[in-house]
Amino acid sequence: MTTDHSSPDMSLASSLGAIDVDPLFWVPTRLGQMSAWWGHVPFAHWLVATTKPDMIVELGTHNGVSYSAFCEAAQRTGAASRAYAVDTWQGDEHAGLYDDSVFQNFSAFNKTHYASFSELMRMTFDEAALYFADGSIDLLHIDGLHTYEAVRHDFETWRPKMSTRGVVLFHDVGVRERDFGVWKLWEELQETYPGFEFTHSSGLGVLALGTEAPKAVLDLCALKDPAVSALRERIAQIGARWIVAERERDLGQHAQNLVAQIEPLQAHIAHLEASGADMGQHIRNLEAQAADFVADQGRFLERIKAQETQEADLRDQNTELSDELDSERLKAEKAAETARLEVAALHTRIDGLHAHIEGQRVHIEAIRTSASWRLTAPYRVVRRFLARKHPFRRSGALNGLISKSTRGARHIAARVPPSWRNTAPYRVARSAFGRIEERDHRLATERLVYPTEGLRSDRETVLVIIHEATRTGGSILGYNIVLELARSKNVVVLLRRDGEIRPAIEAVASALVVLPDSFVYSADNLRELAQRCGTIYAPLYVVANTSEARYFVPALEENGIPVVSLLHEFSSNVMPVGTLYPLFAETARIVFSAPIVAASYEQDYRILEARAYRILPQGVCQLPEAAPGDATIASDATQKLRTIPDDAFLVVGIGTINIRKGVEFFIAAAARIHAEKPSRRVVFAWVGKHYTFDAVYHAYCKEQVERSNLGDDFVFLGETTDLESVYQRADACFLSSRLDPLPNITIDAAAHGIPVICFDQASGMAELLSASEETRDLVVPHLDAAAAAAIILDLSRDPARHAALSQAMRALAERNFDMTAYVAEIDALGHQAAREQAQIESQREGLATPETFNAKLYLGFDSHLSREEAIERYLSTSNRAAPRARTGAGLLVRRPLEGFHPLVYAEACEAFDESTGEDPLVHFLRTGKPEGRWSHPVITPRSAAPRRASDLRVAVHAHFHYTDLLEPFLERLKYNRTPVDLFLTATNEAGADELRTILRKTRQTARIDCFPNRGRDFGPMLTGLGLEAFEGYDIVGHFHGKRSPHVNAAVGEGWREFLWNHLVGGEHPMMDHVLAAFSRDERLGLVFAEDPHLNGWDTNRRFAEDLARRMNIDAAFPHHFDFPIGTMFWARVDALKPMLAIDLDWDDYPAEPLPIDGTMLHALERLIPFAVAHQGFHYATTYVENSVR
Repeated sequence: MTTDHSSPDMSLASSLGAIDVDPLFWVPTRLGQMSAWWGHVPFAHWLVATTKPDMIVELGTHNGVSYSAFCEAAQRTGAASRAYAVDTWQGDEHAGLYDDSVFQNFSAFNKTHYASFSELMRMTFDEAALYFADGSIDLLHIDGLHTYEAVRHDFETWRPKMSTRGVVLFHDVGVRERDFGVWKLWEELQETYPGFEFTHSSGLGVLALGTEAPKAVLDLCALKDPAVSALRERIAQIGARWIVAERERDLGQHAQNLVAQIEPLQAHIAHLEASGADMGQHIRNLEAQAADFVADQGRFLERIKAQETQEADLRDQNTELSDELDSERLKAEKAAETARLEVAALHTRIDGLHAHIEGQRVHIEAIRTSASWRLTAPYRVVRRFLARKHPFRRSGALNGLISKSTRGARHIAARVPPSWRNTAPYRVARSAFGRIEERDHRLATERLVYPTEGLRSDRETVLVIIHEATRTGGSILGYNIVLELARSKNVVVLLRRDGEIRPAIEAVASALVVLPDSFVYSADNLRELAQRCGTIYAPLYVVANTSEARYFVPALEENGIPVVSLLHEFSSNVMPVGTLYPLFAETARIVFSAPIVAASYEQDYRILEARAYRILPQGVCQLPEAAPGDATIASDATQKLRTIPDDAFLVVGIGTINIRKGVEFFIAAAARIHAEKPSRRVVFAWVGKHYTFDAVYHAYCKEQVERSNLGDDFVFLGETTDLESVYQRADACFLSSRLDPLPNITIDAAAHGIPVICFDQASGMAELLSASEETRDLVVPHLDAAAAAAIILDLSRDPARHAALSQAMRALAERNFDMTAYVAEIDALGHQAAREQAQIESQREGLATPETFNAKLYLGFDSHLSREEAIERYLSTSNRAAPRARTGAGLLVRRPLEGFHPLVYAEACEAFDESTGEDPLVHFLRTGKPEGRWSHPVITPRSAAPRRASDLRVAVHAHFHYTDLLEPFLERLKYNRTPVDLFLTATNEAGADELRTILRKTRQTARIDCFPNRGRDFGPMLTGLGLEAFEGYDIVGHFHGKRSPHVNAAVGEGWREFLWNHLVGGEHPMMDHVLAAFSRDERLGLVFAEDPHLNGWDTNRRFAEDLARRMNIDAAFPHHFDFPIGTMFWARVDALKPMLAIDLDWDDYPAEPLPIDGTMLHALERLIPFAVAHQGFHYATTYVENSVR
């Protein structure tokens, strides 16, 4: 159930008259910045304070005035909001272009004021949309490029991301100059959604988009005049305060600038006066020249008259030449006829040459499949390997065996000389690939220091990414990984942020590369960094420790360096959902620290259905030695620890003081025990500091301690580098965290024999404790501080039980936590990934020709990649999907060759052994293309179109919920010779009337039926028309006017065009080609488009099994299969009978709106080929080369 965060009492209409309106008069924090938004800042404060949105997103931030207003209100009200500002911070044609200082200034401001809940996303709006889940955003501000097309695209792209409470703000709705078009979209949207428009400061539109929009916003939108005018005037006057303030600031600065310019201007005036005399003489000289020019002009006019006489003579000559030209034209026509006859003779000769070429192709194919060709394959691999200018690698014997090319960046900037980069052709090419930035990103990576002195040539090299050098859990674990690997390898550490343990890391690493705070994580910079690390260090593999290393993974994998990604955080800690999709798609290996962590990502990332992963708990960490400056910190904590009486039962909590750590539950347990007044004193001590952005939470915790009257029974020890003293003194550890995957401190506590009390479903430690009968009582219900207090009190009173649990904790630590074994497992995964990468490179040769790999089909719209890059992407993603015999594998792999399904081959071909690492397509080609359900016939338009209409009796059912698409469909049918009988269906009588109007306009006839809007396009065919309608026909085609409202409009349009091109007509008369194939092959029962996507059952299998039983079809389904994605196809009526006779009622179909997956309609779509096979027929697909998706 969605909670309504709005408050009726804070309705703007009423609050201006009677209720507290403080937010309207808050002083903004972002003063001193130019912006057209200042007039709306008070309203922004009020809106956030009133509605308390969980997630705020701004598209187009510039100086950050509006975004800071949202953040300021969220912070002041204590709302649990997350805020994201999306911008390239490069400017546009409306805002103007600007340099990097704008971003640097606002980034520093945001980090100082709102770092705890605000994140700047420096990318395009479309790129950012991939990182937000549908239905997740409560407040969206659109203020990007202001053309109608741009703002409409932004709205449609982000509309699915809006929650049921969603409110959208549009700036500049009042601007109608230049090519601004926000006003036009605003007027369109107001016809559908409630809205309110402020007319001051360029205008601001407030749109109540969600079905459960906050009441305060709905009240605002419902206002009528004169209340509307009064409200606009009041808000404008309140906002004018800050407009005037900014103007005064600007005028003051302008005045200072003018004063500074007075003295130079006075000097310039004096100079001009001194030059006046010279200018007078110059004018007199010009007057004399003008008199000479007038005389010359008279002479020129006389010459023009003579020229006109000459032109008249030339016209007479031209008439004579025209007569001669007519004669020559007749001669040319005769010569053209002679040439036409010669061309016909040449065509005959060309046909003969084509036949000769085909014979040569057959001969070449015989050579390629011969034993000698296969035996010499290793020689060709070595020859190509040596020709690639392979860089030197510093690795040992194994690394030499599997060495690989560190390929350069895969973008256009790396493919042209530096001298070309300011030319127009280069800018056009960059724009064509979606890369409009003009600055040289490589400079950021060139400024880094890449030390090599500590590398040994007799050792393998491994790169470890550590997100920051602080004494937090992830960083300490990263240090320990480096410590273990450094015993036998060169370890290069890439450090994102500096910190206090950098000297310790530097002491054990072979080389340390530190990124400055100014490093921009752009795609170009990351590619360049990956390439430089690959060239300089040639690492065998990379360990990406924590999700903070996600930025580097795609670029490293792109450069052929496999990555082992270690994920310790819960998915909810890495927001927004979707952030880690590139990592999960690209990384070679995935390691989670606990099952509960893996489960959190599986819930948010479907792509994990296609990935194998490991669950490895880390070992006991060795803490870095304290730096000299840390001695005081350790001393202070130790002194406080010594004040606790030796006979007291000490309970410790350890970690940064923030809300995730649940310190308030720790305090609540202490208060519960203190109230019991136990005979043995129980003292609670928290070890750790707080950051500035958590100061409010820290203050609340201190207040909680004081108001609970805990006195000396609770102490904040602060931060310490001497945790060993804490463990030696502690009797119990209470992990009070809301969510904490597998904290190092609980592992250390277990190793010291300290019982760990924790909340169920909150950590990996709770899972381990629950799995053992000896320790499961230490796990209490989630966030139940009273239950935790009861366990602690019992332990303090029962020394025998405490001793038994202490022994059980040590045993649990010995079974599960071994740092040497943990790192050895990571190293084994890295070596395995490196061997697979080498094997991927060795298999490219087998896919070198268009007959072995169809790059155009595989890439679809992603055609900016080269053929070689497409082959590598296929081999890499196919390898990542292993083991492939599972439903989700198709989420990663696309079709590499028409007529072949690699996942079916991996699942069904008995001769294929996945454990060898060989790719299914490579094995299929190497073994002579064995037949099986993994391959099927393909109908292409390469041959000439059939010269006459088909003799088959053909019906076409087309369903048009969107009736405007009928006319273009009829146009496509005209490309073909064969006549068809049309069966058109609509969802209401108005739609049926529109179809009739179009038929009259195009002078065509059809049967038109109107059915309920149930069952999408398939229900009207199966239930509305049924088998009876198609009796007497040989072939039936099923089509519809496809649109996909749940995705970008261009996606739905492109999908429909793809299917119509392949199955009806466009560039080729594909319907005639399909019908000719049916005529040639009596057992051909189904034809659909060759789709590059390899969808499987997804979430529809249970529906399919129920429906299959109703059709008497064997429901022992495989994981992978082909089916008509999009439900457009041609079929023999006899082959389709199980579906046409299924006897579904309208109530059997789910009601609209449908989810994008997981219904019986999605199952019916997938069952079509199984029904056809049940009738004894097979299927084929169509492939039109230039129509892709």
